Amino acid sequence: RWGYKSEEDIREVVNGFQQHDLPLDVVHLDIDYMQGFRVFTVNEQRYPDLKKLTADLEDQGIKVVTILDPGVKMDPLYDVYRQGLAGDMFCKLPDGKVFNGLVWPGWSVYPDFTKPEARLWWGGYYSRLLDEGVAGFWHDMNEPASMSAFTEPTLPRVVRHDLEGHGGDHQQAHNLYGLTMAQAGFEAQRRLRPDKRPWLLTR
Repeated sequence: RWGYKSEEDIREVVNGFQQHDLPLDVVHLDIDYMQGFRVFTVNEQRYPDLKKLTADLEDQGIKVVTILDPGVKMDPLYDVYRQGLAGDMFCKLPDGKVFNGLVWPGWSVYPDFTKPEARLWWGGYYSRLLDEGVAGFWHDMNEPASMSAFTEPTLPRVVRHDLEGHGGDHQQAHNLYGLTMAQAGFEAQRRLRPDKRPWLLTR
């Protein structure tokens, strides 16, 4: 759920389940675990040792799942943004400029998951959380959501997508966006943890 602010919150919730003899298999971490809502980061003030937390919970038979949103914060100091720009991984407007939308981290850009190279690039970042002991992923905001007071709450229909090399706009790609993000995450888990069954929840 939204609102687990820290490792202490998680341990308190787990202890509560145990005190009341309630079964618990998994805890899902929402956007508060991230550093400034930047995807594939961990807020080390709130979660100073995520690897130890996931190991302690694993010892109790409890898995940890982390949320991932497609919006990548526009921050030149943020490696996911820089590398995505350098690799031409983000959705663009018809004039060739990268589309900017507004989501939890603020002004953000969106990977074009209909592009095979973008799925592979995005999937590489899953290792950051898998290496911390995260067992699965919760894909959210992947309509994709873009907060706006005056248009549809998603990407404008004119935004361009690769569509497996065929090219097209967001009207064609909208219902494929979440599916191709899930494809990126599934393929990443198969590639990075071939001995484990991939686990994904997608909005």
